[in-house]
Amino acid sequence: NYSQQTYSGIVLEFRPQYFLPISTMWLILNIVLLTCIEKYNFHLFKQTVDYTDCVELNVKCSDKIAKERPPNCICSVKIGIKNDLNQPVYISYQVKGFHQNMKSYYISFEPLQLNGIIPEIPREQCGEWRKSNKKWVMPCGALAHSLFNDTFNFFSDEDKNKYKLAYIPLIKSDRSKFKNPDIPEGKTLDDIYQPFSPPVSWRRPLSKFDMVNKEYNGAQNPDFVNWMIPSPLATFVKPYRIITGQSILSSGNYTITIEYSLILFK
Repeated sequence: NYSQQTYSGIVLEFRPQYFLPISTMWLILNIVLLTCIEKYNFHLFKQTVDYTDCVELNVKCSDKIAKERPPNCICSVKIGIKNDLNQPVYISYQVKGFHQNMKSYYISFEPLQLNGIIPEIPREQCGEWRKSNKKWVMPCGALAHSLFNDTFNFFSDEDKNKYKLAYIPLIKSDRSKFKNPDIPEGKTLDDIYQPFSPPVSWRRPLSKFDMVNKEYNGAQNPDFVNWMIPSPLATFVKPYRIITGQSILSSGNYTITIEYSLILFK
């Protein structure tokens, strides 16, 4: 004969006196949050425009740039805003069906280049994007090669006013991962990047990403940093700019012009 061993255990008792205080606390917290949202008008407005097939002179930019080197096409899209929008107003871009989470993709970069150190030879994980025109590529790898580099401008249809767009500040943890090389006295960032080739898909080297705000050139450029941090999802949204200069974006019709350069996500 066999007998089953038994052990003492702890059995939770579900009693109202344990759960009623917690439930009451959460109810009060939700009421406070909803009241604050209603009082301070924390309502979000989102408008999405698909410009994949944006047209310049009756030609799709996606078709035109596939035949041009370097790729370049300028087109525009219209949007309508029904109600005034309080600041902040952000512009972001969305990419669909692009798997940044594939291991062969997200390890394809040279971390030393991103931390302000120039290695003599970039690491092999950069793959086919390691060398170009008999020069080492800086920054090398699939991540940098596929950089989203379309640019946007925002205009009012009523007065043709061009709105100022500013970089969205990076969070500290992201900013700390990217540094520019030390620049010797009498040299410039251009001099540091001159012996290297930029990725073949880029229109300009990293040292000339921003021709107006030169402090945003190099590996510390916010557009570059945001792209180089891979998304875990195949469809993702990355921050682009914040509209500045006005406390309210008035209702009305607006035009977004796009310098369409990207051919890699088609």
